[in-house]
Amino acid sequence: FARYEGSLERRFSNGIGFAVGGDYLNSPTASGTSSDYSNNQFWLQANYIPTPRIGLQYQLVRSAPNRRPFVAADPLPDDTIGLGFRATRTDAQFRASWRASEEGVGPRVDVSYGRTGWNGAGIEQQVNQVGGALAYRTPTFSVGASGFHRTRWTALDLRGTVGWNPVPAVAASAEAVHQRHY
Repeated sequence: FARYEGSLERRFSNGIGFAVGGDYLNSPTASGTSSDYSNNQFWLQANYIPTPRIGLQYQLVRSAPNRRPFVAADPLPDDTIGLGFRATRTDAQFRASWRASEEGVGPRVDVSYGRTGWNGAGIEQQVNQVGGALAYRTPTFSVGASGFHRTRWTALDLRGTVGWNPVPAVAASAEAVHQRHY
């Protein structure tokens, strides 16, 4: 079994920041003659936050799983009971955000575009998403709404939230959701 991880994050005083990370996993079979699994992953992020009220972010995550066929020695020698695969998954997201106050109270707006893609094991597909969220917060109350359109499975995802925290030991929240699926 082997696993190696590393990451580096940095933000400069001018608001520019970046992050990079990677992960390697190699896991031999726990049962069977052979069926090793490995996965390489990396994460890249670039962001620009010129003030505590405005932010832009781009993020990319990529994964490359590799499962070798699962081969068992019993009941038959070298019996393949599970097919292997090599694949890649890529997730990319762009996000812009604004808030009226540096303290986190008042109105807030987030908009984003995202893309997820998978290619492997005989399947190639992609899902794109665009949407945003609006919120308003006070020290004891919050209300929000979000809406997203996706090109696969869930065409429409609308949500509304409300929360109330009258005293430190008491909090209540509610969420309403409407989704339309393909």
